[in-house]
Amino acid sequence: MTVQEIIDALTPNTDRFPREALAAATQHKEELIPHLLNALDYVCDSAEEMMAEDSSYDLYFYAIYLLAQFREKQAFSKLIRLLKKEKEILDYFLGDVITDGSSRCLCSVYDGNLELLKELIEDTNAYEYARNAALETYGFITRGDPVARKEMIDYLRRYIHEQLKDDTSSMPSFVSSVVLEEHIFELIPDIKFLYDRNLIDHFFHGGYDSFLDFIFDYQLETKNIFIDDVIEELQHWAKYQQKPKPQPSLPVEKPPAGDPVQKTKKKIGRNDPCPCNSGKKYKKCCLFLGITRFNDEDDELSEETESQDFFGGLRGMYDESKPYDLMQNYPRRGPPSVEGQRMISEFYSPKALEIDIPVYKALVHRSIPIWVKRNMVKEDMERLDFLLEAFNMFTQTCEEEHLETFADFDRKYMVHYESSNWVGVLNELLEEYADRLSEKKSAARETVKATLARMGGVTERRVKSGIVSPFDD
Repeated sequence: MTVQEIIDALTPNTDRFPREALAAATQHKEELIPHLLNALDYVCDSAEEMMAEDSSYDLYFYAIYLLAQFREKQAFSKLIRLLKKEKEILDYFLGDVITDGSSRCLCSVYDGNLELLKELIEDTNAYEYARNAALETYGFITRGDPVARKEMIDYLRRYIHEQLKDDTSSMPSFVSSVVLEEHIFELIPDIKFLYDRNLIDHFFHGGYDSFLDFIFDYQLETKNIFIDDVIEELQHWAKYQQKPKPQPSLPVEKPPAGDPVQKTKKKIGRNDPCPCNSGKKYKKCCLFLGITRFNDEDDELSEETESQDFFGGLRGMYDESKPYDLMQNYPRRGPPSVEGQRMISEFYSPKALEIDIPVYKALVHRSIPIWVKRNMVKEDMERLDFLLEAFNMFTQTCEEEHLETFADFDRKYMVHYESSNWVGVLNELLEEYADRLSEKKSAARETVKATLARMGGVTERRVKSGIVSPFDD
């Protein structure tokens, strides 16, 4: 194909994937780059008019990805300019590209102009998801560069405490995601600061305890931060007609007349809310358990074998014969499995972790779908035992080291949960089940009350449906 034929094939908005034109584009890279750059300028200059006319012009879309594949640095400032457009414009012209590809495209064409990137991050008039793309790009470009990473840490710390401390937008949550995915352990206290001010949406990765688990988890990070193959990136997009896969020729039994048509199970996206109602994204909740199908409210599994396969994903989550592993997401404490990974034991003392583990077992969110039958009293009594185990170590440590307040203890030993919160939860459980307590636990009840009064009290927390989170309102 000639350059003009390529441009003609990539310009109209169509549901047919232009595979041949995209493949040919790589053969005419140098000749094509000026046309692709002009396409970005055109949409930036004429976005409002194109929207009004409902233009079918699509060359800018392919230009973004081709220029990223070509590593064309002249595209960086133009792409930043586009991402500074109003939300309505970005939704119209970029759609899912804003969240699914723009940061990788920016990273692929980054020209070293860090100030331009920071301008977009801090532009309160820009669309939040465009600002997040710039934020993610900043994280990408510092990988493997200790000097750049140190500069980013200093920048984000200032940004958090000077600009985000009262920001009710999604930016604090976006910052926490970048800190998590880039494993910026130095900023853990700063993210805790944002959690304490209720500025981080728990939908992103749960409460502070879940954030701490995920920052030490290396499975979810974006491995390929560059756009290397436009065809591979785009060919599966839903906008293009997908040829149905050939099916084996098997006899099909028609359902008897009057039988309802069986519903198709809806696939859950990695970024969808988890159907277990935890409030987290699916990829950061039940995806870890291998659960891939959930029922709609009015949908029933029709085959016994399918039901067994479905509920097989729940085995070990809460089953009398195979108890749910409360430590399955707890960060690794042993040697790293891959060079360069860092473990939680590098940041917290052995004593801090020893006290933290039973607290974690008591308070960790259990990703259990709402239809699974549970013994809530039994779960609460197990929580009580875990918290009493931690409380004994807590009081002994405070006595030995003359720690007089919860804040004194937390400065030295807090890991997942503030001591005032989990001791408060312990107190609530002791009160709720006072008539079930042994003589030993009844005595502990008075000690816990006295500790709360002596060490500074606690913000009231509720134990609701047996699921305790010290960061819930």
